Amino acid sequence: MTLEQLDGEVWGPAEWQSSLVLTCYRLHRTPLQEFTPDDYRRMIAQGFCLEYLAPPALNLLVDDPLLEKDPWPGDLLCTLLTSERSFWAAHPELRRSLSSIAEAARLRLNAIESSERLAEDFHDALLQFQRVA
Repeated sequence: MTLEQLDGEVWGPAEWQSSLVLTCYRLHRTPLQEFTPDDYRRMIAQGFCLEYLAPPALNLLVDDPLLEKDPWPGDLLCTLLTSERSFWAAHPELRRSLSSIAEAARLRLNAIESSERLAEDFHDALLQFQRVA
């Protein structure tokens, strides 16, 4: 199913012709089984349809919390950690899953040499996520 089918919202033509807007409009009509990790990251970063996007995005991260995609390894995890706080507060099971994945990523970062930027971005995202009520 597509996000359009799941949320019942039919988006008309895009009002802005930017690359990001056009991509989000296209993804809203793309079946979720065709989403790439970067597609999840892009839509979640824009705050779209977390109730439909967070569960499959978390499933992608279970085996590889630092899933390597553009722009850097761990970007999908950091995007989830910094997404809408009220969503995570309202979905404690998903929040626990994300916490578990974040802990696995933290342990992995401690065990490997990683770029300073990745460790810094992850640390900042984790602190923001931990502030969820």
